[in-house]
Amino acid sequence: GGSRDDGNRMPVTRTHRRPATGVGCDRWRPPPAVVGHEDGLDVFSLTLSPKEYAWIRDFLHERTGILLRDGKQAMVAGRLAKRLRHHGMTSYTEYFHLLRDPDAVETRTVVDLLTTNETYFFRESEHFTLLHELASAHCGRSGSLRVWSAACSSGEETYSIAMTLDDVLGGGRWEVLGTDICARALGTAREGLYPLSAAERIPEQYLRRYCLRGRDEYLGYLAIRPSLASRVEFRELNLNEPFPDFMAYYGTLATGAGWIVPKKYVERVGDEAFKKQP
Repeated sequence: GGSRDDGNRMPVTRTHRRPATGVGCDRWRPPPAVVGHEDGLDVFSLTLSPKEYAWIRDFLHERTGILLRDGKQAMVAGRLAKRLRHHGMTSYTEYFHLLRDPDAVETRTVVDLLTTNETYFFRESEHFTLLHELASAHCGRSGSLRVWSAACSSGEETYSIAMTLDDVLGGGRWEVLGTDICARALGTAREGLYPLSAAERIPEQYLRRYCLRGRDEYLGYLAIRPSLASRVEFRELNLNEPFPDFMAYYGTLATGAGWIVPKKYVERVGDEAFKKQP
C-alpha cells in the first residue's frame, strides 16, 4: 500500500476505497430507453402534461425550496421515467401517489434525482482568491476559522475550500462543513474519488499536495489525500428546513455557486441558528 511520487502530476495510490457505482461524468444520466411494461409501453417516451409538471414543480419547491423553471420538463421526465419503470407504472400521475408521504423512501429518491447540479473544483476562481485573503487575515487570531459549504453536491467545491485553507493555515484551527440535500451526492463527496479529468481545474501545486492518482483498479480516478479529507465533514441538510444549532458556529458561508460572505450577511437566510453567536 502507500503512495509514491513518480514524477507525474500527482502521487499514485493503491490504497483508497473502490469507486462507488456510477462515479464519473455519466452518473446522473438516465438509462437508455427500454420497454417498461408487458404491453410494450416505452416509459421513456412519456411526456409530462402541464398539470403533472406543475405538481412535481410544487412538490420539489415545498420539499427543498428549489423552483424548477419552465423548459425543464424533458429533464424531469427523463429522470422520473426510470422510477416508473422500476414500479411498473404507466403514468406520472399514478407515480405521484407514491410521493404523498413526505417520509417515504420514494420521496427521498425523487429529491435526489431532481436536485443534482453541476459542480467542479475551484469553480468561480475569484471567490477562492477572496477566501485566500480571508484566511490570511485570520492568521494569528484565536479560535477556529469555520467555513460552511452549502449545497455542496458531490464535494468538489468543498475540497477546494479545504485546499485553500490548508495552504494558508496549514495544520492550524480551521474546519470545513459541506452540506447537501442529496444523499447520493454526499456519498460521492465522502469517498473523495473523482474522474481524473477533474484534475484539469485544480492548481498544479494543490494536485501534488492534496491529491492521489489512482492506478490498477482505480485507474482513471483521483483521490483526495486522507490527511485533507479528515479535515472536512459532510452532512445532509435541507436548506428549506430549520437549521440545527451547530450551524451557528460557522461564520463564513460558501454556497454552491461559490459565493463567500461574512456571517452578518447570512442572516438573510432567515434561520435563527445564525443569530445564536457563541
